Amino acid sequence: MAASHQLKSPVAIVQWCLQSVLEKTDLDSSTKKLTERALLQADAMSQLLADMLRVFRIVHKGESNDQVLVPLDVNAILADVLKQCEPALTRQQVKLKMGPQENLPQALADEAYLKQAFINIIDNAIKYSPENGSVEIGASVNKGMIELKVTDHGIGIPEAEHGRLFSEFFRGELAKEKTANGTGLGLVLVKHIMESFGGSVSFTSAAGKGSTFTLRLPVQK
Repeated sequence: MAASHQLKSPVAIVQWCLQSVLEKTDLDSSTKKLTERALLQADAMSQLLADMLRVFRIVHKGESNDQVLVPLDVNAILADVLKQCEPALTRQQVKLKMGPQENLPQALADEAYLKQAFINIIDNAIKYSPENGSVEIGASVNKGMIELKVTDHGIGIPEAEHGRLFSEFFRGELAKEKTANGTGLGLVLVKHIMESFGGSVSFTSAAGKGSTFTLRLPVQK
């Protein structure tokens, strides 16, 4: 905990200072532009630190063993996550299309970790979609598993990169061209979170043709 605070606190102070500067009304355009660029970098560093700490706790330290697994309403979890994603949808000018919503059974999972997995997958779909594009989300039951499918029509993932997609710090070339923001740890977290519930994550994708990610959760018996 102390190490985590020592890592995050200086970045948080830098973010606060830069934000305070931007709130001033007498900035010239050059200073404002430089400060905004600095704040973007500080935000990216904050996200990297947060993701690294999550990976360390879940993947390397085995914190997933300490999860509190309880029966969860997946539709309710998804609704909460979509509310959190609304600013990203507005910012990227991406439309959300919901497929048929089944009356899903409950899943046995840890609420905080499940929300994190959903957010990572949906946020990626939004981030890598074109402006005025769309993201489709559907949830159903298949062979005793709850399936959440998230489809975008964005940059896609070249076949040559498929085998490395869940490797720590890996970001594909198209992803790096689309946005500099990204830690290469989001999908690693999703994979380990889903597997800790007895579920899985898979995808289909092709360069320039978008991607579909499928999260599978065991039904609570």
